[in-house]
Amino acid sequence: MSQNDRAELEKKIVKYRALARWVPDPETARRINELVSELEQQLHASRGPVGLSAPRQSPGTSRN
Repeated sequence: MSQNDRAELEKKIVKYRALARWVPDPETARRINELVSELEQQLHASRGPVGLSAPRQSPGTSRN
């Protein structure tokens, strides 16, 4: 998944969370929140294992 695809997923998550807060029907809010959970799972799965996405350092460089 490209960085643009992940950004789009993040935008959808924010939009649907806001929508779930404003809908008057609790059942609709629950269903929207389920969708948000699915989108969050997709987003986390696209990032892979933690620590592997960090940029590699050149030899002799420091992050301090």
